[in-house]
Parts: sequence; C-alpha cells; structure tokens
Amino acid sequence: MLISKNIIDEKIKEILKEIDFRGNISSISNTKDENKFGLYEQIYSGLKGLEKELCVCFHSELNGLLKFMNDKSKTNRNFNANESRELIKIIQSIKDAEKLFSKISKVFKVSDYYNQQIDYTSTFLARSNGSEIPEDYQQIEITDIEPVFFIKDNNSIIQLDNKHKITRDFALEQLNKIELKLEAGDFDGVITNVRSLVEDVLIEIYKEVSGLAINRNGEINQYWNQLKKELNLDQKNQLNDSLKQIITGLSSILNGLSSLRNIAGDGHSREFKPSGRHAKLAVNSALTFIEFIYDVLEYQKSRVEVLKNEFEKLNFNLYYKDEKDPWKENHEPKTNSEILELPEIKEFLKKCDNFLKRKLLKHAIDTTNISSFADCNTFTMKLIILENVLEKEQIKEIEKKFESNNQAIGLQIFLKEFSI
Repeated sequence: MLISKNIIDEKIKEILKEIDFRGNISSISNTKDENKFGLYEQIYSGLKGLEKELCVCFHSELNGLLKFMNDKSKTNRNFNANESRELIKIIQSIKDAEKLFSKISKVFKVSDYYNQQIDYTSTFLARSNGSEIPEDYQQIEITDIEPVFFIKDNNSIIQLDNKHKITRDFALEQLNKIELKLEAGDFDGVITNVRSLVEDVLIEIYKEVSGLAINRNGEINQYWNQLKKELNLDQKNQLNDSLKQIITGLSSILNGLSSLRNIAGDGHSREFKPSGRHAKLAVNSALTFIEFIYDVLEYQKSRVEVLKNEFEKLNFNLYYKDEKDPWKENHEPKTNSEILELPEIKEFLKKCDNFLKRKLLKHAIDTTNISSFADCNTFTMKLIILENVLEKEQIKEIEKKFESNNQAIGLQIFLKEFSI
C-alpha cells in the first residue's frame, strides 16, 4: 500500500535521529571524519532534501565504521562493543529505508559491493562485548568518491529485461549512474557512462563465451568484432541479408557511442553540450544493443544441452582403424586428421561454433572419470574433436587430474604431442 510522501519524510527524520547523524556516534575519533561531509554532499548532488541527507548520512557513517573495522582487523581483531551496536543499527536502518521507499513507488538501493559487505559483517556482529573479526576477514574497499546509495523512481526510463544477467559490479554501477545523471540533467556524464557500460558488458560476455580475458585497449569496436565471432554473428556466417544489415547497424551504434563520447562526454573537452534527447538516444541505443547480445547468449546456451546429448552419442569406436574390432590386441588408432574427416564427426562439427565447443569441452573435462583404457580412448577422441578450442590452462588441468592414472597413458601421449 502506498503512503504519502509527508509520512515518508517523517520516517526519514526518525531514521536520521536514530543513528544520530552528525552526532558523536562513537568515542573512537577515527570512525568519523567531519571534513568529508562536504565531499559526501557533492557525491549525492543529484538528490535533494531529506533523500540527499539520508544517503550522505548512511554513506559517511558506514564508511567511518568500516574503516575502523579494517584497522581493528590488523590488531586484536575485536570490533568494539559501541561500534558493533552502531553498525548493527545503521544496517537495520538501511534495510528499513529500502522498505520505506517502496511504499512511495521509489527504489532505495545499495551498491552490490557494499551490500555484500553489509551481509558479510552482519554474520559476526554482536550487540555486547564487541564482535570478533574472523581470521579470513578481507579488508573492505572503502568508496568515498562515488555513490553507494541510490534513490530513484520505480518507473525508470531504463528498462532492461536482461539486467539480472549483468554480474560485474562496474557495469551495474554504470547503470545506476546513468539513471541518477539523467534525473539530475548531467547529460554529458550520461554519455560517458553509457559508453563505459557497453564496454564492460562486452568484456563480461566475451569472458563468459571464450573463457579468456579480452585484450583491453579501450576500443569497443574491436571488442565487438571479437565477440561476434564467438557468438556466431560474424558476417561470414550464413545469416539472412536483412539480419546482416541489422548486425551492421549494431556496429554503427558502437561507432556512434564512441564518437559521441569523444565530443560530448565529460571525459574530454567538449565540442558541443548534449541535450536530454541526445542522452536518451545514447541510452536507448545502448540498451537495444545490450539486450540483443544477452538474448543471443541465452540462445547459444540453450543449444549447448542439445549438443551435449548428440556429442555423447557419437561412435567413439571410430577412434581405431579397425572399427569392427576396436578391442583387438595391438589395435592402431586413427590419426587426428583422419578422425576429423570422418563423415559423422564432420556433420556434428557443422553444428558447433567455438562457443558450443568450449562448453562441450568444459563439460567433458568436468565429468570424465578414466577407469579403463576404453574410457581413456573415448576422452582422447573428444579432445581431438574439440582440439581447436583446447587451451594451455585446460591441458594443465587435465594433466593434473589424471597424472597418477595408469589407465590414461594414451591421453598423456596425446597431451604431450598437442603441447609441442
């Protein structure tokens, strides 16, 4: 049930009073940095009134306590009782704020990284006698130059069905910044963040489909050209002419975003100041692009399960020159090129692009157990079929997995020859 904004304002005042904003929350001086209030107010310049004050309050108080926790983790690993209670109180107030804003069709959100740290510290905070900081505690990275709290309308202009699939914190932060800057009228900032968002999504998806980190040089069109090959969208493939034109249009979007960021983003001296319509065009174009490549990724994933079944049904007795009696003594295996030229194998490989091959290879490595020479030969043939996507790190993984297995001699010979 929605309630009036006046009631929300009163509730915010209660929260601010409860955590004693700008008061002396602790006897430990370094949990509070009065000089930084001005900085936090600048960080949340896109917000107004009590909403701004709430975010400034949460951010400054939380940072002070987390910094103190970092310090204590290096000494006696005991987080003082007063600070423990204050942090518990702030965490509860943050959760209350999330519920509160939902009642006026607004979203109050904490950055993913800070949310993870809040959840983690909550597992060991105690209300009395202080809190024992775990031995495996990792220093928390304190953010004090950009927002970690976000308040926005529920009817955001950014509608992205695949948003839940974006897992990198940086990309999610770009989405949040875009929304805040659109609302604040910072259109050159929007264009800069849109370009950064697209770049990070390309990096994320490329890593997922290839298993490799992309060579980062800031050229998003180069990233896209590499990703197209992995997603089977390269122009050389048998795509309908109309689809090819659309794919070319996506490349044009990237060119446009790069050029627009150079002349209108806040990362360079501007040649012209963009308006709201320019910023929205950049946002909507980028979201169309991102939506499409995530949909393609999902389509490719759906193909993996089908191909797994087909892969397991291949006749791996074809590994031997004598296919009718593969188990006779002194049997001789086919060469790698002979295996790849077999009609059954060639027909199967026509259905596979590199994305699918990598998924099949990972599945084979993860699920194979070698308890006989037949198991070894079957697994070796799978590696031969998929050898063009077999990487050095995977060879090391396979070698380690089967290094003491006496049934894996043929596999070890193959790996040694492959590595040469």
